[in-house]
Amino acid sequence: MVASGRRTTAVMAVSALGVSLLVAGTVAAPAEAVGCQATPTLLSRAAISNLALPGGATVRIWDTGNLANDLNEVRLSVVRIPAGSLTPAVITSPTVARAATPLSMAQRDGRAVVIINGQHFNPTVGGIPEKSEIVGGVLRKGNAAAEMDLVAYGASKTLAWTQSSTKGYVSSVRGRIAFGALNWQALSTAGVSVYDSAWGTRAHPYGPRTVVVTNGTVRGFLAGSRGAGRPGVGQQFLTAPVGSISTALAKLRIGDAVAIRTAPSGYQLDDGIFPHHPIGRPTALLGVGGAIVRDGLIKATCGARDEQLRPRSAFAWLANGDMIVVTASGRATVNGTRFGGATVHQFAMLLRQLGARTAINLDGGTSTTLLVRRTVGGPLLRLDRGLTEYMRPVADSLVFRA
Repeated sequence: MVASGRRTTAVMAVSALGVSLLVAGTVAAPAEAVGCQATPTLLSRAAISNLALPGGATVRIWDTGNLANDLNEVRLSVVRIPAGSLTPAVITSPTVARAATPLSMAQRDGRAVVIINGQHFNPTVGGIPEKSEIVGGVLRKGNAAAEMDLVAYGASKTLAWTQSSTKGYVSSVRGRIAFGALNWQALSTAGVSVYDSAWGTRAHPYGPRTVVVTNGTVRGFLAGSRGAGRPGVGQQFLTAPVGSISTALAKLRIGDAVAIRTAPSGYQLDDGIFPHHPIGRPTALLGVGGAIVRDGLIKATCGARDEQLRPRSAFAWLANGDMIVVTASGRATVNGTRFGGATVHQFAMLLRQLGARTAINLDGGTSTTLLVRRTVGGPLLRLDRGLTEYMRPVADSLVFRA
C-alpha cells in the first residue's frame, strides 16, 4: 500500500487557458474483467478542457480534481490527430546512451505540436532505449532479432505497429559477415556489433578485438577494453564476442575497404492483410511492447504489478483512421516516484471507451509526459501535469509535426 505522499497540484487552470468548457456525452463502459479494479467513470463526466491545435488536432482533458485520497485522483489527457493531418516522427536525445526530457527534445523542434514520451529504457546506464530507433530515415539503433515497433511514414503521415528487425551485413574483400546490432546495449551473437558516434561517450560492450573503420576503410585494431571508446564522426567500431564472428573480423587488414549495409525487415501487424504487408522504408521507428487493445478487444491483464495505479501513456488508432495519444496520471508522489493514474487494465478500458481500435502501451510511470503547442513554434504546454513539475529524462519521444 502506498502512503499518501506530498501532494503536487497540476497546473493548467482552465481560466488561464482562456478556453470555454464543453460537456462531453456519456460514454458506455464495457464490463470489467473478473479480478480487476473497477475503471473510473471519468469519461461519463464533462471534459474540463477542450483545445484546438494546428492541423485540426484537438485536446480534451478529464480530471477528478483533488480527492481525499490522492491515489484516487486521475487526469486523463487525450489528443486526437485527424488522419493525414500531422506528420509522425521520433525525436531523441543527442546520443543513444544519454536520456533527455521530452521538453528539451521538443524545444529543438518547433514544428512538433504533439509530443509524448516514447519507449522503455534503462535509466541506470544513462537512458539507453531497450529497443530500436530510426530518426529522420537513419538507423540510430537496431538489432537483427525481431521486436515490436511503431514505425512512421512521413509521406503518408501514418504510423504502423510492426514486428520487425534490422537485417544486413558487413562486406570486404575478406568476405561477408552478418550484421548483428547497431549501438546495442549488449553484444550480438548473430553477427557483428557496430558502434558509431551516435552512441555517445559512455563505454559500450566490446569483444576481444575491435576493428576501427574510418570513412569506409579499416584504419586500426583495438584490444579488449580499448575498444569501448567513442567512435568519431564517420567512424565505426566493429566488435563481437569470442566465436565465429570475432574470428571472421580477425581476417580484416588495415587498408581494407568495408561496407556496412542495413535495412529494416518485417511486416505490419494491423493492416487488414496480416501478416503479408512488409514494413518498407519507414522515416522513423521506435521500439514498443504489445497492444493493450487490439481489434477492439482488451488485451491487458490484471496481475499484481499491472494492478498498480501508475501514470500511463499510449498511442492508439480509431476505427476511422484518426490517431490519439493519451496519458492517465495522478498527483501522488512517493520518494520521487509517481503513483496514481490507472492500472493497465483500467487504461485499456478507458482507451476503448475513447474509441481505440488498437492501442500500444508506451513507457509509463514517472516517464509519462504529454506536451502540445497551440501554434507552430509557440510555447510548450504540458497536459499530464504542470510544466514546472519534475519531468523525467527519457530515451526518445513520439511527435507529430505540423
